[in-house]
Amino acid sequence: MPETVLLGQGRQMTELPRETWEEHLSQVPQHSETRLGFMSEEHHLVRQFVVRELPSAGNPMQPEFISQSLKLPVIRVNTILDELGRNLFGVDPLCQDGIGHSRR
Repeated sequence: MPETVLLGQGRQMTELPRETWEEHLSQVPQHSETRLGFMSEEHHLVRQFVVRELPSAGNPMQPEFISQSLKLPVIRVNTILDELGRNLFGVDPLCQDGIGHSRR
């Protein structure tokens, strides 16, 4: 009997051959590298901070709070947040409505 993996999406279950699943998994590092390749050390710092702190904050974080917490200039934090929104989520910084931070 061939080995399979069940993939659930919504209420649907799809059966995939194990080889297909393993092939997809082997491509994850390349996909992540391509997707995150634009990020500087500061981008990673801001992203990791927001991902770590957002659940306990419970509300969108102000750029000033991120700036003070990470000791980065607020103008740099705003630029990084805009770039993260545009590159990771396809959000236009002029019309975004919450990606873990808040514009006033």
